Amino acid sequence: MKPILIIWVALPLLAGCDPGSGDAPPSKPETGPKTHPAVETANAILLTIGEEDAEGFYKHLNSGNRAKLRPDREKRNLPGRKKKTGGVTRISELVKGRRFERTGEVCGKIRVEGKEVFVLTLVPEKDTYRYEDINSPSIEQYEKLEKLWP
Repeated sequence: MKPILIIWVALPLLAGCDPGSGDAPPSKPETGPKTHPAVETANAILLTIGEEDAEGFYKHLNSGNRAKLRPDREKRNLPGRKKKTGGVTRISELVKGRRFERTGEVCGKIRVEGKEVFVLTLVPEKDTYRYEDINSPSIEQYEKLEKLWP
C-alpha cells in the first residue's frame, strides 16, 4: 500500500501541482488573433513621426526614399507629416494596398478626416516593411481594399 501512496503523492508534484490544493498545472497562455508583421513597423514609424525623430524615421524608409531623402532634411519635413497623421501613433487596421499583388504594398489606417482616410503606406523590403508614403484615399476607395488586420 505504501508504494501506491508514494506514487499518488509524487505524481502530482512532478506534474507541477499540489495534490492537496486542487490546483492544476499551469496552462499555456491563450493566443489571440495574430498581428500582421507590418503593424509593429507602422506603429514604430508613426511614433517616430509623432516624436519628430528624423534619424529614427530615416531607418524605416524604403530604398527608393533613402536614395532621395536625407536625415538632416527630414527634420524639416516631419512637422508636416505629423500634421497629416494628426499625432496618431498607432494604426487601427491594415489593408492590402492597390499594388499589393505586384509589390506587397499594405496600408495602415491612421485616421479619417472628412471624406478621406489617411493611411501609412508600407512595402516589404529586406525581410521587413518599409515606409513608402502617407496617402489619403477617399473613404469609398479605402473601403474597397481587402482587410488584413485585425
